[in-house]
Amino acid sequence: MNIIFLDTVSSTNDYIAEKINELTHGTVVFANKQTGGKGQAENKWFTKSGKNLTFSILYNLSAIDVKNLLSINKAVALSVYEFVSNSTEHKYNVRIKWPNDIIIDDKKISGILIENSICGAQIMSIIGIGININQITFPDMNIKPTSLKLLTNKTFDLKEILNEFLSIFKEKISVLSKDIGFINDSYNSQLFRRGEWYDYNFKNVCIKAKIIEVDADGLLILETGQGEKLSFKHGEIKYVY
Repeated sequence: MNIIFLDTVSSTNDYIAEKINELTHGTVVFANKQTGGKGQAENKWFTKSGKNLTFSILYNLSAIDVKNLLSINKAVALSVYEFVSNSTEHKYNVRIKWPNDIIIDDKKISGILIENSICGAQIMSIIGIGININQITFPDMNIKPTSLKLLTNKTFDLKEILNEFLSIFKEKISVLSKDIGFINDSYNSQLFRRGEWYDYNFKNVCIKAKIIEVDADGLLILETGQGEKLSFKHGEIKYVY
C-alpha cells in the first residue's frame, strides 16, 4: 500500500476527500498532527503531535457485494480490535463499542470514521482511524481515554506499528469479500456490553436492556426485560455510564 506521510493536516479524511481523483486505491495518508481530527457525529478527535496513529485509507469498494457494504465498518473495527489485542499481548478486555470505537476496560483507545464517496462509477471509502499509542495525558472526555503506552509501559515506533496494522487490515478486508458471515459473527462476539444488562438513554428516557447483536444493516439490537427487541440507528441511543 502506498503511504503518504504528512506533518500537519486538518484531517486525513479531508485530505483524501480533496485529492480523491488524484489518489489510487489503497493509498494511506498518515499525519503526525491533525488540527481538525474528526470522530463520529461531528465529534472532535484530540491527539498530541507525533504520539499516535492518525491516518486514513482510500479503499475501492467495487469488489464487495453492494449488500455487504455496511459491513466494511465491522471489518475495520475488527482490524483495530485485533491490532490492539496483539499490541497489548491479549492481557486486557478489548471490546468493540458499537458502531466502531475500541474500548479497554471502559476506556477508549481508538475511534473510526468511515465516509463513502461516489467517484465516477465507483464507490470509494475513506476510512479514518485514530489509535492512541504513546500519549499519556488527555483532555476530559465522556469516555476516559487510554493508550498502548499507558497499558504496556512501552514506547512504540509509529511507522512500524502502522505497517503491522495495515497487514491485519488487508487480511480482514479480504475475508469480507469472501465470508461476510464470519465478519459479522466475529464482530458480534467482541461487542462491548453484549448480553449484559445496562441502562441506555433513548429520547431522554432511561431503559434497561441488553445488547443482542448488530444486524446486517448495522442496527444495534437490544432486548428489554419484557422480552421486547428494539433496533436503533447510530445516534438514536446513548450508553449510560
